[in-house]
Amino acid sequence: MAYFGFISQNYKMSLRFIQYILNSSTGEGRVFISFAKLLFVIIHYELGNESIVRRQMIFFSKDILIYNGEAHKLILNFLEGDIRNVYKVQERRRQLAFLKVEIENIMKRDASIEILAEEYFNVYSWVKSKVEGISVANVIKQKAIAVYGKAPF
Repeated sequence: MAYFGFISQNYKMSLRFIQYILNSSTGEGRVFISFAKLLFVIIHYELGNESIVRRQMIFFSKDILIYNGEAHKLILNFLEGDIRNVYKVQERRRQLAFLKVEIENIMKRDASIEILAEEYFNVYSWVKSKVEGISVANVIKQKAIAVYGKAPF
């Protein structure tokens, strides 16, 4: 439900579910928790909660990097630079485009990353939505049409 809230840009609902997941976590399902923590940080980034993003990146960074550390590290580096206002508008676009290409390269090297990402939180779709200026839902819809010939919704 947290991911569906995120896809539909209902970030507050998504946060409620993510907080429930993180608060009721027993330590099992480390990959799931890793993606949940990354989604938690990105939701706060989308909401413009820069101080929360900074704190949570420090608090969660080791846990987020447990699975797919390479791609997630790139994302955390981008978020850190963006919230510190390192990037101007044009540079931010270039950094997002670079991030998209780098994640594509990682997925080409290891197809299991895309499979797990689609199960938990497809960070590539989020980055692509930022680069193209469309919603995450539209990115997912475009992929479904390309793969299956029709949209799932």
